[in-house]
Amino acid sequence: MKKLTENMMVQMEDGSEMSLADLGAKIEKDQDDRLKSISENLPEHPAPGPVIEIEGTRYSLERERDGAGDSGPMLTPFDWDTRKAVGKNGTIQIGLGVKCGSLMARTFGSDWWLTTPVTEIIAQGKNDDGEGSWVQFRTGNSVYTVRGF
Repeated sequence: MKKLTENMMVQMEDGSEMSLADLGAKIEKDQDDRLKSISENLPEHPAPGPVIEIEGTRYSLERERDGAGDSGPMLTPFDWDTRKAVGKNGTIQIGLGVKCGSLMARTFGSDWWLTTPVTEIIAQGKNDDGEGSWVQFRTGNSVYTVRGF
């Protein structure tokens, strides 16, 4: 079995080669550039409001219109101004985005879903089985439901 090292070369789609270390740095830069581009084009969002705790240790986030989203042990408020996760895991907050998914990447690149800032809490309650809770909320362009289980 061959051991992966940072100086190993990877062949890219265009036929060029890149070291694993350079590929990792490129992925991180591309993600940061994407987040910066999104945050520069966000409409004004409300100041952070009260913290809403979702009961559970795993979470699922689903967009109402198409079912897109992610699930995993991470559910944290995301500050678009600093482009960092803030606050306690298992919470959401008006005025901040919601980041949900894996704590560690399961694949190259990101393995989480990130919403634009929450603008309104629509409804909340306990799951039918009594284990965990759910919150339905609106962002600038979508409606989501997050469930803890």
